[in-house]
Amino acid sequence: MKFTCSREELVHAIQIVQKAVSSKSNISISPVFGGIFIRATEGSIELQATNIEINISASLDATVEEAGVAVLSARFFSEIVRKMPGDVITITTNNKENNAILKAGNSSCTLVTLNADDFPTFKPLAGINTFVVKDVVFKDLIKKTVFACAQDDTRPIFSSVCLEFGSDTVSMAATNTHRLAFKKDKADPVASPITMLVPGKMLKEVSTILSDDLPTDITISYERNRICLSFDRVFLISRLVEGQFPDYKRVIPRTFNTNVLVDTKELADAVSRVSLIARESDYNVIKFDFEDDKIHIYSSNPDVGASDEYVNCSIEGDPIYVAINSNYVSDILKNIYTEKTEISLNQTLTPIRIRPEGSEDYIYIVTPVRR
Repeated sequence: MKFTCSREELVHAIQIVQKAVSSKSNISISPVFGGIFIRATEGSIELQATNIEINISASLDATVEEAGVAVLSARFFSEIVRKMPGDVITITTNNKENNAILKAGNSSCTLVTLNADDFPTFKPLAGINTFVVKDVVFKDLIKKTVFACAQDDTRPIFSSVCLEFGSDTVSMAATNTHRLAFKKDKADPVASPITMLVPGKMLKEVSTILSDDLPTDITISYERNRICLSFDRVFLISRLVEGQFPDYKRVIPRTFNTNVLVDTKELADAVSRVSLIARESDYNVIKFDFEDDKIHIYSSNPDVGASDEYVNCSIEGDPIYVAINSNYVSDILKNIYTEKTEISLNQTLTPIRIRPEGSEDYIYIVTPVRR
């Protein structure tokens, strides 16, 4: 195999696929899981990496003198290409010597190749179950929901995101049982509704890969237990999570006794300051008193101190006092871009709704804790 390509474009492609390079546990099974697979064909090269759960591929233009395949250590391949000089790089493999020679400018490096026959190569899904979504829409859906997933994989359903296509909408919902984030947007019409559970880890990787430079379409293909997202000569494949996602619509209260309208930035700043004390406690709890058109936000810790903030607001309904995990409040306020935020409550321990002012398309539900 021998090809020449843009070093900068190769660095970018490596950075994309490297997100799927396997952990040490998989590498102990076979060294190729710690490598990046390279396939050179006429006019282009393709890079692949996999950690079994997620597969990522990226392609770029290249001048290919000799087609072929190879697997190089992801760690060394990435660092060497990134630090080499010049705008162009040439890579040549020698199957007899089991190595690859990388040349750029006046720099040259030889890397041992891994057995390409052992690498589990993959192709994009090409089924009839396909949807197209604008990248700005999809990235916004991910950003405003995936943070609410459970952070551990012991309960796969709760570390996944429920992706739903309706007649002319696309939505995502995520929950760790203590909070719920739901976001909906417009999408191209579909013949029939579809629901799938996508691992949150995959969606986080998609979000980091998507570029803000030029708008693009994301093609989503799926089959019974796998999903494929394709865009900009990149595609990712992941297994779908099996099981029944909770009926999240049932936990969203329909009516509220107390409705609060508050300046988003003022509330976010106050919560951030009070959280400094709350972080030193076991449950990161901060307390909110909603009364007389003010929100009293406070936290105390006998080993650290106490913090009090008052934020002006508009309150309709009964005074109410609740305690909430400070991280759960901070996370949603980071994702509200309207000037005002609505907070709706019923009782001290019943679910609270937080949303941008007047929004029906973005809703956040959080469960208080005992004061």
